[in-house]
Amino acid sequence: MALEENKPKWRANGSENYHFNFQRSCFCLRDFTREAVVEVAQRAIFAATYADDGAAVDADLNDSYDTVDELFALLEEAVVSGAVQIDAEFDPILGYPVSLYIDQDRRIAASDVLLSL
Repeated sequence: MALEENKPKWRANGSENYHFNFQRSCFCLRDFTREAVVEVAQRAIFAATYADDGAAVDADLNDSYDTVDELFALLEEAVVSGAVQIDAEFDPILGYPVSLYIDQDRRIAASDVLLSL
């Protein structure tokens, strides 16, 4: 997996403040799968709005988004836990994950995450 190559690229970039589009694909409620613009300051999420209408994401769903650092941690955890399938694509220059799919157990539905920074 390209995780070992791309995490240092992301770290070297030094990005503590950035925004990106985040979209999850799963058998979930619509608001959970809607594309959102996530704002990160000092490596913590401080705001999220829906990309389609600019409305603020419901406060109950704010914890459902991850920073890029948290996505790297999620990928590392999947490797350590022995997930049955891990697919990840990374930005070739900055190294952040642009898409990831983790299946911990083939008998349980998994979800995809797409990002654009």
